[in-house]
Amino acid sequence: MRKRGATYAEIAKELKHPKSTVATTIKKAKLRPQGKSQPRSGQPLKTTARDRRLILFVIKRNPDITDAKIREETGIKISNASLYRILQDFYMKHWIKKKRPLLDADHARARLD
Repeated sequence: MRKRGATYAEIAKELKHPKSTVATTIKKAKLRPQGKSQPRSGQPLKTTARDRRLILFVIKRNPDITDAKIREETGIKISNASLYRILQDFYMKHWIKKKRPLLDADHARARLD
């Protein structure tokens, strides 16, 4: 649209976006090859998608596993905070199962009666 001679205001009115947004987007278009955003600042993740799936698999297989045992079984060296962040991504806040007493034969029989 801009190449056809339209002003920022005309483009903004047609797209129903603020004029400043249109202007910024057009000015930064040269920095975004094929419309992809620039990489964000900050330290890159230490775990890959495969590592994350492995952690989830280990926890689903053994829900009463501790965080130290998770690191030992997977071989991934990450902090507790990183581990909890990964689990939050999978919507798992508390993965350790509740400790419930096992039913003995008398209790099981009483429940069935």
